[in-house]
Order: sequence, then C-alpha cells, then structure tokens
Amino acid sequence: KGRNGFGEGDRDEENVIGGGRWTRMDEARKHDMNDAPSTRTTDETDVTHQLVDPDGNYRREGLETVVRGVGVAQRGLDYALVAIMGPQSSGKSTLLNALFGTSFREMNAMHGRKQTTRGVWVAKAPKCHERCTIVLDMEGSDGRERGEHDTYEKQTALFAMAVADVLIVNMWCHDIGRETGAGKPLLRTVMQVNFKLFHPTKTVLLFIIRDRSKTPKDKLEQVLREDMEKLWDSINKPEKHRDSQLQEFFDIKFVTLPNYEEKEEEFRAETTLLRRKFSDPEEPSSLVPHRANVPIDALPLSAEKIWETIVENKDLDLPAHQVMIATVRCDQIAYEQLLVLRDSNTWKDFVRKCEQALVEDFANEAAAHLEGCLTAYDEDSMYFDEDVRTTKKEELVVKFSELVVPPLESQLNFLLEGLLVRGAKSLEDFLSKGQGFAKAADACTTTCMKEFDAWAQACLSIGSRDVLCVPVRHAEKALKSAFEDMLAKRRSKGIQTVRKEISAKIADILSEPVLALLEEPTSSLWRSLSNKVTEASDEGCALLKAQLEGFALSEEELRGHCKDLRTLAEELVEGRVKEAAQHVVPRMRNAFNTSFMKDSRGLPRTWARREDIPSITKQAYLRAADTLALLCVQQLGPKDDSTLEAVEDAQSSIRRLAMSTAKDEDASSALLSKRAWPHALLTPAECVRAWSRFDADAQLAVSQAMATQEAHARAARASLPPWWALAAIAVLGMDEFMAVVKSPLLLLVVVGLVVIARIIHLRFGGFQPAIAAAAVALAGGRAPFQGEGTSAGSSRPKHD
Repeated sequence: KGRNGFGEGDRDEENVIGGGRWTRMDEARKHDMNDAPSTRTTDETDVTHQLVDPDGNYRREGLETVVRGVGVAQRGLDYALVAIMGPQSSGKSTLLNALFGTSFREMNAMHGRKQTTRGVWVAKAPKCHERCTIVLDMEGSDGRERGEHDTYEKQTALFAMAVADVLIVNMWCHDIGRETGAGKPLLRTVMQVNFKLFHPTKTVLLFIIRDRSKTPKDKLEQVLREDMEKLWDSINKPEKHRDSQLQEFFDIKFVTLPNYEEKEEEFRAETTLLRRKFSDPEEPSSLVPHRANVPIDALPLSAEKIWETIVENKDLDLPAHQVMIATVRCDQIAYEQLLVLRDSNTWKDFVRKCEQALVEDFANEAAAHLEGCLTAYDEDSMYFDEDVRTTKKEELVVKFSELVVPPLESQLNFLLEGLLVRGAKSLEDFLSKGQGFAKAADACTTTCMKEFDAWAQACLSIGSRDVLCVPVRHAEKALKSAFEDMLAKRRSKGIQTVRKEISAKIADILSEPVLALLEEPTSSLWRSLSNKVTEASDEGCALLKAQLEGFALSEEELRGHCKDLRTLAEELVEGRVKEAAQHVVPRMRNAFNTSFMKDSRGLPRTWARREDIPSITKQAYLRAADTLALLCVQQLGPKDDSTLEAVEDAQSSIRRLAMSTAKDEDASSALLSKRAWPHALLTPAECVRAWSRFDADAQLAVSQAMATQEAHARAARASLPPWWALAAIAVLGMDEFMAVVKSPLLLLVVVGLVVIARIIHLRFGGFQPAIAAAAVALAGGRAPFQGEGTSAGSSRPKHD
C-alpha cells in the first residue's frame, strides 16, 4: 500500500521483519522520504496529519483538520479514538492501514530496517462507516535512532493510554514470555505515571499477537494475563486505589493474526473481521465504548492539554481535565452563539425598534432571542460535563442580559415618559371629579407604579436578574423622583391657585374699610387697621384650610400658609397707608376743616362776633398735626420700644411745628435736623414740606373766617334806624298797635315775629348774617378754602 506523491513502496513492516517477499506495487510508489511532511494525502478523505512532531511539539491544527475537515465536527460523543503502541518496525502502520483503511507511512524494505513513523500521526479511519473512528499511529519504542533516550517513547505511550478509548499493543508471538521484548517495562512505567497524572478511567487494552504460532491462543492469553497481573501488583498505586483490581481500569482483549508476508490474504480477512468490532458498539464483542469522554470538537484542545501535562509532568486528574475542556469549549460555544445573535439582522432590527418607541411585547421578543441562543448552545454543548454546561449556560444568560441592557434602558425611558404623561392626565381626571389632591395623587401613583412593576417583572424574567435589576432599579428610582417632582409641582400649583384666590378675597375684604379709615384718620387709626388685618387674615385662613383640606397638609404647613396670609394682609394695608402718607396734605385739610368749619354739634360755623377764631384755629391746627403724625410712622402689628419712641417723637415734633408762628423757624429746623424714624412712612423733611403746603391753605381759610366775622359786625351796626324814626313810628303807628292789642290773632302773629327776630339777632347778629349762613348751608355745609375744588373731601387739591 503505497503513498501518493511520496515515492514510498508498499512493503509492510512485517514483510521486512519476516524477510519475505514483495507484494504488488505501483511504480509511482518507489521513492522513499525519510523526513516526511506534517501532512500526507492520497485523496480528500484519506489524510494523515502529524499531531506531535519528533521534538515533542504538539500540532493542534493537525487534529483540528481531521476533526473539522472531514465532516465529523458535529458528531459530539459518537466517535472512538484508537491508538497503537509497540516496538519500532513491528508492523504498526501496516496493521492500522489494513485494519482501518488509513494511509500511514509504512517502512520501505528496500532502504533497510529503520525508523519510519516519527512522532505521533493522526487520521480518520475511512473504512469505519458505522462509527466515526480517529486513529493515532505512534512512534515505535526501542528504536536505535533514540537509543537509550527513552523519554519521548514513554511520553507518547502515556499520551496514547490517556487519550485513547482503545489502546492496541502490537507484539510478536515469539516475544510473549520475555520481559523487555514484550514491552513490559514500558507498560509498567506508563501505567504507573498514568495513575499519578490522570487517575484514569476504564480503557480497552487490545493485545494483537502477530505471526501466531502453533501455541494455542488460550495459553498465550494466560501468559499475558499473568504478566499483566504481576505488572499491576508491582506498580505504586495511589492510596485510594491500593486495593483496586486490574479489571477496574482495563478491559483486556486478545487477538492473534497470521504472518502478513506468508499469509497475506488470511491476514487481510481477519483484519476485516476485526474491523467490525470497531464499527458497531452494539455488538457483544465490540471493542469501542458507546460514548467518548470528550466531545469530538473539543478533542484537539483536550489532547493538547494532556500532552502539556505529560511533558510538564503536572498533577492533573482526568475528571478535572474533562471539566477544564468542557469549560473552555462551553465558553467558546457561548461566545460564538452570542456573536451570532449580536450580528444577526433580527437582533439589529429588534434593537433599532427599541430605540425608536416603546415595544409593547419587549419582554417576549427578548426572551425569544435568548431562547434561540440557549437552544443553539444546548445543541452544541450537549456532550460536555453537565455541571460545566449549566454553569456556562448561566454565564451565557448573564452575557445576554448585558447585551440586552441598552435596549432595555431605551425601553425604560420610553416607559417612564408614557407613565408620566398618563399619570399627569389621570391626576387631572381625579381632581376634576372633586377628589382631594392627596387621594388623587396616591391613586395615580399606585396605578402607574403597578404598571411599571408588571413591566419590570416581565423584563427581569428575560435573563439574569442581577444584571437586569440594575437599570430597572435606576428607572424605578427615576420614575419615583419624576412622579414626586410632578406631584410637587402640581401640588404647589394647586396651593398657589388657592392662595391667589384667597389673597384676592383678602384684598377685597380690606379695600373699602382701609380706604374709609385712611380718608379721615383718627387717633385709633392703627388699632382699627390692625383689627381689620386680623379679621381679614382669620377669614382667609379659615377659607384656606377648607379649600386645602384635600391636600393633606400638616399643621405646620397650614400655620405657615396662614402666616403668609397675615403677612399679605399687612403688606396690603401698608401699601395703602404708604399711598395715603404720600398724599397726606388733603387729609390734613379734611381734619382742619372738620374742626375749623363746624362746631361741636357738627353745624357749620357762621363766624358771629362771639366765635373765638384764634382758639378754633389752634384746635384745628392740632387736629391737622395729629393727622400728619399718624401717617409718619408705621404702627401696624406689635410695637417695640423704638416704634413707640418714634411715634411719640414725631407727634411732639409736629405739634410743636403746628403751634409755632409763621416767623418762628426753630420748630421746622428742629424737625429737619432729626434722623428718619424707625418704620418711617414720611421723613422729617417730607413732614415739613407737607406742613408748609397745608399751612398756606389753612391761613387762607382763617383769613376768610376773620373777614366774614368782621363783615358780620359791620352789618349789625348798620341795621338800627335813627331815633326820630323810632318816635315817628310810635306816634304814627299807635292805631295799628291798638288794633293788634285788641285782636288776639294779630297779637299772636306780632309776638311770633318778635321772637323770631330776637332769635335771629341773638344767633346771627342780624338778618344779613342769617341770610349768609343759610346760603353757606345750602352750598355744602362749610365755607371752602380758597383754591379748593368743588369737592371738599378731595384727596388731591389742584395746587398739589
């Protein structure tokens, strides 16, 4: 069986060992190649690859090519791995090629007996159709090329025992019973180190006895079994396996084959029968296990780690090795599935859709992506260690959850926006139905949070709760904060609306009474204003509490709002007072006129001769001064000592100014020299200017009153007839007098007229003053100041 392209002959190693004949060969197979390349081929499926080179370097790509290049990567655990060991030039490659149909390089007898297989070679068995079989051809032991340096042959033999499901021990029949020729020292060393490094599982140990003789097979088998038992007892086993039996770790089988050169047809026929035991694991005499220990796609990595362990002589047991291989491969599978998902168009469309609007069925769609990813993972990792698969599956769920976080955050943002809009609308609907704000806010918040919780729980069920709960918690916190802000703004708006309405109500309550009090200020002005402020603020506070009952305000908050209403009422009154203080002159005129133009009974003065104009003027000036003093200092609310002192100082200073004469400038100078009073409405300078404007008009009114009184005196003196006229009236009117005396009716009329004339004379000083007083009364009840308008009570004189 020659090799395509390598010029090697088809003589089996057995042919050379037996010194026998040549078989038929192709002329194209005559060339030898001592240093073979890492790959030898005959056709696309008949490929051999070097797995470990002669220097001990592991070539992972060789086994990967076998695993993936011939279409076996998806077989999982449904495969078998067969390795062979034995002396150099004992026909190992020839046996494998005949048994499995492989194309391992065989020795060319024309070039002498020398090393043919160097290192470890791997190939797929083309003739094993029912069961995928991977075959390892090992470098022979006891070769002259390596001499006494047997480390490599021990390493490769140990490697074969660690990775193979079936280990073929190729030996000649005439070596049975020998120590070194039968390879017992190598087997002893390999089995002992195998225990140390791998704690092996059960392996089929198939002894193929070549060139059988007349010795019965059962005798040969008996000798080999005894040798194996002795070998087993002689090795140092771990404490836990000290009492273990050979059968617990090795299933020993025996096969004999005829000489290849002498009985080639019989040799090939028996290898064909033997091949069936490697093809169907269901046969009773099958040599291969039902399941391999490592999935076939993880075999290159597993073999590499085993070789590294052997070379470095690290302590590593087989279960831990299987876990390690499962860990690496499951990691790779999970990563690959995640990449496939991330790069798929369906996932990209899903993410794009999540970034544009709220996806109502987000949780189910994301769960469907995860389910597809996990299903593919389960299919690819089904042959690995269950615990590792489960752990890595959980890690895959975590990685998927991390992948789904960005679209989840986008969805949470859209959800929050929608919930805020619906919450605000729901709140307004509740309020429009007359429900209290606190109850409406609680109902609206509860509804929205329930909707969020339901949506969030659906999202948390997608993957890892530990990963997904982070954005969900942030979104929940943001939603609560946004709801609190929205409710606080709406609450503040509602309270401000109520306060605005009540403030307008307080302004209406205070407007007319305050204006009336300020129109004609009296000594009780500030007390009356304080009472009005108290009444208005109390009424507003009661109304506020009633309207804000649904807001569930605390007592402290209500007290604060009531205090604000009190302050508002005080500010309104202070504003009116300040305005009145800026127009204090008309009010001083009103106070002066009230005292100067009317008597104590409220009747207009006629300025008869008995009227004491200087005294009346003094009282009127003091009345006007008191009005000015009332509006100088703000006295609303509690009065401290500084306020009381300021009021007293302002009143005394202004009274002194009122009592001073026109030429006395000391009073005005003293007032101007004073500092502004605490809580002052008018400064001392403003008081002096106001008094000056008032005094000009008041002096005119006093002058008019004095002129009127002088006119009355002149008229009284000019109204009596001369004495001769009185005598003539008495003489000439005697007859009329007697007629009146004699007539009771006329007498009563005359007496009445006399009484009326007496009263007019006593009251007005004559008929002309009486007529003038009557005219004044009809004109408005008082004599107006010169320069005043038609309305005596106007607050803005024309000259102001």
